[in-house]
Amino acid sequence: MNVEKIAYLLKREGKALSQTTVTKVIKELGLPLWVNRKKRKRPRYKSFERQKPNELWQIDVKGPFWVEEQGQHLHLITLIDDHSRFCLGAKFHPFAPKKEQIINLLEEAIKEYGYPESILTDNGALFSSVRGGTSTFSRWCQTEGIKHIRARVFHPETCGKVERLHGTIIREMERLGLKYCNADLSYYRSYYNFSRPHQSLNFLTPGERFMNHPYVSLVPKSVTQVY
Repeated sequence: MNVEKIAYLLKREGKALSQTTVTKVIKELGLPLWVNRKKRKRPRYKSFERQKPNELWQIDVKGPFWVEEQGQHLHLITLIDDHSRFCLGAKFHPFAPKKEQIINLLEEAIKEYGYPESILTDNGALFSSVRGGTSTFSRWCQTEGIKHIRARVFHPETCGKVERLHGTIIREMERLGLKYCNADLSYYRSYYNFSRPHQSLNFLTPGERFMNHPYVSLVPKSVTQVY
């Protein structure tokens, strides 16, 4: 968490400190500063955001990626609400996820949060048919009354929100001293949804925007790394 977010959280807790003071305290405690990565210049494209929660969900799979400490490759399924950036579900898998596991995650999210109007995916084999025609995933969407939207080929930015969330989860779990296991992932998801301010949401949490859920003062397990 960067200095700007920490200062905002302190303000919410009734302890208003400037970013300069926060930086000074972090240095005095001997903690490393969490510096934002330099943004790479990307081709311009038209961004979009749906007007209300559950209007559009995005789902994607990242992996395999190597976890040195655990000595294994992992895959990560992530599901996000487009309007609020609320993480509706996330799961680590040691092997490449199958379509059934994708659908199971969606069914769990639907049971808890209701049905989306549409779901956005890339054109990977999990979501499209290699032989043409209607894919297993698209047929499931039709059965559930959900519109399946596929990103244009060679336009990964269309699913940019869920792809950025992949990176956020992996990067911040490591910085917070969490293990890449589903128990710690569940904990991080609660932290991300209800305690971590989101700059794209004017520092609201995704939970506040998704369901008007009040801010929760949730301290990550590794307190010394909240910087």
